[in-house]
Amino acid sequence: MDEYDEEVITLSDHSFTALAEFTAERHMRETEFAIVRAEAEIGAQSPLSIESFAEDWNESQFWYSEKTANVLATQLIEGSTNQTRIGLISAPSVYLAIKKMLHSCQESERPQLVLLEHDRRFNICTDFVYYNYQNPEKLPSKHPVMMKHYSSQVPNSYRENMTKFAFRAASLRGSMDRVFCDPPFLTATTVHWLLKPFTAGCPYLRVVVCTGQQMSHFVTEFYKPLGVVATTFEPKHVGGLGNDFLCYANFESSSWNCCQRGS
Repeated sequence: MDEYDEEVITLSDHSFTALAEFTAERHMRETEFAIVRAEAEIGAQSPLSIESFAEDWNESQFWYSEKTANVLATQLIEGSTNQTRIGLISAPSVYLAIKKMLHSCQESERPQLVLLEHDRRFNICTDFVYYNYQNPEKLPSKHPVMMKHYSSQVPNSYRENMTKFAFRAASLRGSMDRVFCDPPFLTATTVHWLLKPFTAGCPYLRVVVCTGQQMSHFVTEFYKPLGVVATTFEPKHVGGLGNDFLCYANFESSSWNCCQRGS
């Protein structure tokens, strides 16, 4: 064989099978999500499920287990009214758990939800607001994205509700009664960016933060004015995580106790 001839590299049968399975699974998920999006565009009434959204590791996405999402959702909506505003930052699994819990309630009785999320797949959710954690104070004055993906088949009443929300998005900063935050990347800068818009001037917010144990010092320091501390609740994820995750809050509940109280 000539020294310049290149050896043809081939996959082993095992590797080829694994690649084929991965490709087939990805195609299946893409097809399923296309159906979910199509149903949302025509105003389907059934609540969305986080299972319809594959985790995107490039977005540092790790969905909570159903049990964990339900616990967090319950604490955020407990005692809420239709005047309560709940903001969920980078936490679509908790948001969808809340939507499922509220599905049987009259719309006039439901709290107002806002999902601040970087992943544009979730713009099929009526409460979606695009949020770049690198520019946490850059909230939209209008929200045209919400209408862009909806066809003319959407009922007029549904479109009217979406339009009302579009104008409501202009006043997001400092307007939330309850905030849940799951920083997308485990860095101190990310936590700082995420917290700043929602702490200033809001001493009575109910705040819940879930992130890695190594962020404990930064979380308690940044949220110190609100009395946020570590709790006894241990969040779990669908696929499991190698690093320890903790739940921090500024209130005690039926699901957790606070480990300590700030002065």
